Amino acid sequence: MKKRTGKASVILLLALMMLAAASVPGHAIAEPAAKSGKAVIQAGKKKTSVDVKVAHGIAYVPIKSLASVLGTSVVYYQEDGMELYHVYEIRTGKAIATYTGYDGIGYFVEGRKKGEERGSEDQVLFSPPWICQGETDYCWLNEAKDTGPFRSGSTLYVPLRLSAKALGMKLAVGKDSSGRALYTLK
Repeated sequence: MKKRTGKASVILLLALMMLAAASVPGHAIAEPAAKSGKAVIQAGKKKTSVDVKVAHGIAYVPIKSLASVLGTSVVYYQEDGMELYHVYEIRTGKAIATYTGYDGIGYFVEGRKKGEERGSEDQVLFSPPWICQGETDYCWLNEAKDTGPFRSGSTLYVPLRLSAKALGMKLAVGKDSSGRALYTLK
């Protein structure tokens, strides 16, 4: 048998590595097909114009825009588990909405009352759908069934109705005077 050396071996090795990398699911999820547009979010007397994406019949808004209209900001930290999880929180005077995950597994949406520690008492409002390989812990996001938060570029878009529920608020949907969608948080 002839021993392979040189360029042919390197090209074969690179091709095998690329094939192996392409077969690993769940590491670069696609943004869902969504209609984009402008809308208005209102909380109390504060209103702000936001980019909204509607996918699966659900309105998604940038997490920073939602926090801004609520008069707060986004708290970000990382949490070590089986993986390194990204944790985003919107904290209001009454409640905290938490979005935990990363692109390969999706994001959980949880809510809790202000002053309570994160833990088993949190209200889990959304768990990403996973596909798991046999009887193992090797799982990845089922993108076709995922309706949770997603990233578009560097922006995390969160489902508005679930976010309102996590914060102990109700969401009313209507139109403003110019005909744009108006989302009112109460």
